[in-house]
Amino acid sequence: MNFERTVSVRQKRSGNTVSSLILIDQDIIYLGNMFSKSSSSSKSSSSSSSSSSSNSSSSSYSSRSSLIAVEVVVEVVVVVVEVVVVVVVVVVVVVVEVVVVVVVVVVVVVVVVVVVVVVVVVVVVIVVVIVVVVEVVVVIVVVVVVVVVVIVVVVVVIVVIVQCSAFIFHTILNSLIIEI
Repeated sequence: MNFERTVSVRQKRSGNTVSSLILIDQDIIYLGNMFSKSSSSSKSSSSSSSSSSSNSSSSSYSSRSSLIAVEVVVEVVVVVVEVVVVVVVVVVVVVVEVVVVVVVVVVVVVVVVVVVVVVVVVVVVIVVVIVVVVEVVVVIVVVVVVVVVVIVVVVVVIVVIVQCSAFIFHTILNSLIIEI
């Protein structure tokens, strides 16, 4: 529309066919320049759209890479947490087993010591009882021996006294008989 108006205006001005053709050529060049500008603008818009699409693709790639990095970090954290949990559980189990073994050993040692002490006390009591019984028996035997010795001595003394008395009496009696 603009092209036809421009041609008609220029034809009215000059009235010359050649000049109008030249003007038409110039308008065509003008229109070609406008078309090239529009194509360049479309190219620039397409390049901007391609750059935006490349930017969007790069942003999507960066977002995907960041998601992959986050997934890797999460997996590493999960593995580290699992390893820490396993190590803590193993350490706790080992500590509990060591404590149980120590407690069992202490209990066994205490029981052994108590048994040994009881056995020693029983042996000492038995020995003391045996010693006391032996001493009592020895004392009884000594007393019996002393009593027997005393009895024997008394008997001997009595016998001697009786014998002496009988000898004296017999002597006196003989002397009396002789005198008579």
